[in-house]
Amino acid sequence: MKTSKVSSVQLTGDVAPVYDLTVDGTASFFANGILVHNTKDPSVNQWPWEVRSSIIPVEGKKFVFFDWSGAELYLAAKWAKCEPLTSRYEAGEDLHRFIASKILGREITTNEEREISKVVSFATIYGSEGDSVARALRIDRGKGVFYVQKFLAEFPEIATLRAKIIAYAKKTGYTKTRLGRYRKLPGIHSSNNREVDKAARQSFNTAIQGGVADFMKLGVI
Repeated sequence: MKTSKVSSVQLTGDVAPVYDLTVDGTASFFANGILVHNTKDPSVNQWPWEVRSSIIPVEGKKFVFFDWSGAELYLAAKWAKCEPLTSRYEAGEDLHRFIASKILGREITTNEEREISKVVSFATIYGSEGDSVARALRIDRGKGVFYVQKFLAEFPEIATLRAKIIAYAKKTGYTKTRLGRYRKLPGIHSSNNREVDKAARQSFNTAIQGGVADFMKLGVI
C-alpha cells in the first residue's frame, strides 16, 4: 500500500491519518462507519472498500456509527421548534411518509409519493422556490412551486425560520449557522434581483447545511 508519509501507517501496523475538520464539504464523510472524508496522510477515502472494512479499533476503543440521514430536515425542525416533525423523527417514524401525507392530502401514500416528499422536503430546506423540485420530478414549474408552498403551509414554523434567516441576512449582509459560523453574502445587497434571490436562498441553505456540518464535525472531535 502506498502512503504519502511513513507515519501514516506506523511500524506497529496502526493507521493514523490526519483529520482536517476545517475544510469544506460533508459528502462521503463516513465510509463503512469510519470517518474518512477529510483524512490525509493517508487519504482513507481513496482506499478500496476491502481495505477500509478491515480496519479495526485499537484495544479498549470502538468505532461508533452515526446515521446522519435526514439531519438537515431534523436540524431545521428542531431550530424552528416544529413539534410535528421533531417528535416523529425522535420516535423513529418515517418522516418522509408523514410529510408526503401532509403535502398530498391523504393518509396513505405510496413509495413513489414518499420519494416526492423527500425531494420537496430537502429542496425546501436547501432554499428552493420550486424550480429544482420541478426539474428533479420532471414536472412543470407551477407544480413544483405548489409543492414547496404546501410544505411551508403545513409546517409554518419552518417558513417562519426561513423568513427570519433571510431577513437577518438582508440586514447584516451575512448568514450564520446555529453554532455561529458566518458566511458573507454580498449578493444580498445587489441591485440585480436574481443575485438577491440567490443570496437569500444561500442564507437559509448555509444556515441549515452548514449547521449540520458543524454538529457532524463537533461530534468527532
